[in-house]
Amino acid sequence: MNSRERSVAAMRGLTPDRVPVMPLIDTSYAAASYGVPVSECFLNPVTHARALESCLERHPDLDGLSINIGLTPEVIREQAPTTDGWSVTTLDGSLWTVPANEIGKPVRREITRFDDERLKSLDVLRPHIVETLRRLDPKVQEQHKISVGLTGPFSQVAFMMGVEAVLTAMTDRAEELKAAVQLRVPFAITWAEQVAEMGAPSVWMGEGVASGSMIPLQTTKNPATRKHQ
Repeated sequence: MNSRERSVAAMRGLTPDRVPVMPLIDTSYAAASYGVPVSECFLNPVTHARALESCLERHPDLDGLSINIGLTPEVIREQAPTTDGWSVTTLDGSLWTVPANEIGKPVRREITRFDDERLKSLDVLRPHIVETLRRLDPKVQEQHKISVGLTGPFSQVAFMMGVEAVLTAMTDRAEELKAAVQLRVPFAITWAEQVAEMGAPSVWMGEGVASGSMIPLQTTKNPATRKHQ
């Protein structure tokens, strides 16, 4: 079995020739392996692809890698150097800070209303991941399992409007938030379909904003206990 066959067999509940080895290597370690700043991988899918390939050259026993988010020139409205990296404004009006050696993050948004037309039309996160996958050597894709990232609908809204705005809306604007998330579902489906057509054997969905680490589970007392209080 090659690495891809081994990993796919394990995913399908079959018996591989050995346990697949696929740590979460995506952007930061890949940049270090390739000897470039993390920001170069985050802002350039070609560099990101070469960096990922360098990990497989450095660690030939790895069975696969992951592709995580970044930004491409096509979704960038403005880009300016800072004292430590870049300041980037994307087409949806989000201002990103991209430190030289860190993953970028949005720090300010223009979208403040759930009826903003940009929630219905723009997709600034998918192009980088798709282009990174496209730029990988075809032999790498044939022989290794490339796990491709997909930002889920809830997290897409959070990226475009801000985590605080989304979490607050869960209590006082729940129906508007739900409608906005539903608008983003087709974007996620298209994203998954596109990378599947490109030959990716698996897609992982990032919904960190919707996870228990961001939204604590509400605890309730046992009804039987409540009767006796």
